[in-house]
Amino acid sequence: MSRGKTKHTHDGAQWLNIGRLLFEKCALKESREAFERAYALALKERSLGEMAEAVIGLLRCACESLDHDAIKKWDAVLDRWMTRSPRKIPPRVWYAKGLVAFHEERWSTAQRQFHRYMKTVRAAFRSSRDANRERDRFLALGFLMLAWVHSKKHRALRRARRSEWMVRRVLDRFGDQTLPEVNGMAHWILARICERRGDLGQTHVHLQTAHAAFLEEHHWYLDLYVLLSQARLARLSQNLPMARWHLDLLKKATSGPDCGRLKQEILREEKRLLESAVDLIIDSQKGVVLTRDRGEISLRKQYVLLDLLQALSKRHSEELASGAYSETDEPSGMSKAEIIQAVWHETYRPEAHDNKLYYNINRLRKLIEPDMRVPRYLLSCKTGYRLAPGLRVKIRDRLGRVTE
Repeated sequence: MSRGKTKHTHDGAQWLNIGRLLFEKCALKESREAFERAYALALKERSLGEMAEAVIGLLRCACESLDHDAIKKWDAVLDRWMTRSPRKIPPRVWYAKGLVAFHEERWSTAQRQFHRYMKTVRAAFRSSRDANRERDRFLALGFLMLAWVHSKKHRALRRARRSEWMVRRVLDRFGDQTLPEVNGMAHWILARICERRGDLGQTHVHLQTAHAAFLEEHHWYLDLYVLLSQARLARLSQNLPMARWHLDLLKKATSGPDCGRLKQEILREEKRLLESAVDLIIDSQKGVVLTRDRGEISLRKQYVLLDLLQALSKRHSEELASGAYSETDEPSGMSKAEIIQAVWHETYRPEAHDNKLYYNINRLRKLIEPDMRVPRYLLSCKTGYRLAPGLRVKIRDRLGRVTE
């Protein structure tokens, strides 16, 4: 009996290690199968520690795959376990509960769970002198998750200082121990904080350090998140070709059926990149205009301004397609008569329409121009008005059709 038990326990630990290695290599499906085997063996031998580690691995796989059914299943397993044995809850169970709350964006709940995790880690290792490295890794990961949750919960920059202080405390205390995942995660979180602050130089430094740390550990999956941050940094630095290159690499690395969370983030970044490559977006469905300088501007109830801008944009796109901008420095744009006909559906009469047109052009410029004294989007021309040459425009009409 003793030999059999030892063998099963050893097999359970082996499957846990295999599951972790497969997760790091981005093989989420195979990693999930290994953790399920580890859980079955730990359940048979009633090894609470290994059961907790297996469930953490299964929850990480489920969260990254966006498998909500699996998340509910393993979260329910933890709840039953905690109800039956409230005095025998391993610290890592609280970590798993924190992961679930973090995935569901319940920041206050996640914060409480990670605080409980930290408390139970300290209590569990208080009488142990032989597991200092394991204790330090558990504490460091707990601090980092608390810092990351805090930065998510409090979006204001002044509140991000506490998150930064917590991460730097981890680096000061544990940074020289080369604990798995710790250095890479710490610098990645610092990069996100610096990015939000607008310090792109420090963002680049922290991302390079995180990249080097994950490469040294052969943790390819977390390094993909660093690569995504590098794509975002390239976009913010207006290095759009480099941003596209990073995203293309990510799409190839996540081409399999799993990695749903990462794929979702890649799609969001691709959308932001597309918007960054356009100077002016007109969304007639939502009644909003997006400019590179002023951001999103609502024109929901200002139908005249929306129609006016849409008419000028359509003419701009037509002239661009016909090569007008390559033939002359002064494209014709739209005459006053054409604008009045397109927007108000009336025959142009100077005494009746000039003041109305000037008034609405000025209203539109106040909304979209960074400086009305030096217009960059809406210019005057010989007979009327036009959009600036070279302006990149996208139009989504009320039927959802997109033209550029």
